[in-house]
Amino acid sequence: MVKAIENQMNRELQFLNRHRKIKFGMFTNKGNKAINRIVKSSSSYTEAYKKMKELTALHPEATDTAVRDSVFMYFKNKNKTLN
Repeated sequence: MVKAIENQMNRELQFLNRHRKIKFGMFTNKGNKAINRIVKSSSSYTEAYKKMKELTALHPEATDTAVRDSVFMYFKNKNKTLN
């Protein structure tokens, strides 16, 4: 079950990467742009997650499961460190 979900998320992320419109599951475009900046400026998932926690003051959904999973898969597919 987990593998099937991971495969689906990989396919979705590859599709989004091809179209250069990465959506991280935020409610607004502004929120997606904020997460995108966090991901680009972070060297690991752990670092990104800490920044996402800070972003919850402006965008409470920044640490929702869908957003966390999208960011996790981004780091996994970019072969960046997850720690």
